[in-house]
Amino acid sequence: VYAHTKDMREYRIARGVPDVDLAHAGEHELVCGDAKLHVSVVDTTDDYAALVAKCFDMDALRELVARPDFELVVDAMHGAAGPYVKKVLGEIL
Repeated sequence: VYAHTKDMREYRIARGVPDVDLAHAGEHELVCGDAKLHVSVVDTTDDYAALVAKCFDMDALRELVARPDFELVVDAMHGAAGPYVKKVLGEIL
């Protein structure tokens, strides 16, 4: 997919196509006139968490954030990283 994005020179906006719920993973078939479009919404948070677990010593981080003298401030980039931060800090650590 990424390789194709490097060759893109334009994109078009389809008017009248129903909205897709991006908050939930799943498959959608959209119909606009005679055209059909298949859309796959994927949840990458589990993949991201697995990658983070390979890159960092999660046991050591878990011990660090559990210390009473440790404080952590996270800037989730206005929500772009929010689901990933919630998964790693809220569920894994």
